[in-house]
Amino acid sequence: MKKLITVLIVICVMNFTACTNSDDSVEADVKCGFDAENRQLYKGPQDGCYYINNNGNKTYVDRDECNC
Repeated sequence: MKKLITVLIVICVMNFTACTNSDDSVEADVKCGFDAENRQLYKGPQDGCYYINNNGNKTYVDRDECNC
């Protein structure tokens, strides 16, 4: 019985960690050049154009600024 409980706990922990990945969206998005202030621009899955600001958040800019 202890072995079964241990296996179930391991499975639950593995499922939990698989669902709580860090935000990897930038790596999944396409790099699309740089803006006038030399910030890396990215194009997202819905064609939004953005850069990552100093706080680590996405800041969207006009789509025309992306060169891809």
